[in-house]
Amino acid sequence: MWGYGVEEEQLFTRVMEVESTTGLEVVNLGVSGYGNGQELLLWRLLGARFAPDDVILFIYPENDLYDNVATVRYGYPKPRVVKEADGRFMATNTPVPKVGMGEITESVDQAAPYLRRQAARSGLVSSTLLAGARIDWFRRVLEENEIIGKRKAGYGEEASLFMESLDAKTDMLFQEMGGLISAIRDEVEQAGASLRLVVVPQPFQVYPELWEEFIDRHPIADERRWNRDAPQERIRRIGASLSVPVVDLLSVLRKRGESDPYLYYPWNQHWTAGGHAAVADVLLGELAARR
Repeated sequence: MWGYGVEEEQLFTRVMEVESTTGLEVVNLGVSGYGNGQELLLWRLLGARFAPDDVILFIYPENDLYDNVATVRYGYPKPRVVKEADGRFMATNTPVPKVGMGEITESVDQAAPYLRRQAARSGLVSSTLLAGARIDWFRRVLEENEIIGKRKAGYGEEASLFMESLDAKTDMLFQEMGGLISAIRDEVEQAGASLRLVVVPQPFQVYPELWEEFIDRHPIADERRWNRDAPQERIRRIGASLSVPVVDLLSVLRKRGESDPYLYYPWNQHWTAGGHAAVADVLLGELAARR
């Protein structure tokens, strides 16, 4: 949401403003490492001041489920929002412990080649490397020299989210997410706005060849237990139970992925400019259809 790997004008929220024919104003409150609990706190602190007509909550289950229950993320202490006995959702682990800058772990691998490190900080470098990756022989050179990584099927920790049946721990995490979304809905509606949910797909949900790689990496006895659309289906059920619409990104990204193998950067799995453009188109159509 905060535009990792792209320039400001390529970010989907900015593209929406530029392409809108109705003078749309979009406020992007995406923050690295924030789960639904901190998003609720951010709404209370800042979001309602903008008096929005629509609030769109993006959910990336592979992160948010665990962000919601963590008290430390990316080396930074953070609040955890829990439901009190009186039904209110309040922050715990506050005031958040302070840490010195020397205690924060750098998220960029300092041993990586220079250009790869710069790609984590510069949309221009990311876009240039991506252009090179579209040329087969040059992509192989970049991969062999570890300047870019190969397109890959996730990080290896997502398997439990793509099973037909949830294990007890993951089911509990989804229930906690549902509670936080209900609190966000209530406070958004009290401010006179409407809430929508958007589930951010994984690259291997978009590209069939990456899905096959994902399955091969996690062999199980009965492959029918896999469900490529499982996170979206679960968030749709949460949305239905709360009467909150869920916007479909997956089908559009899959369609565009048939002609563009790089809707996501292979080295960090965030959206490229092409991915952001697709998301902007979906959301502009969604907002127009509900007016």
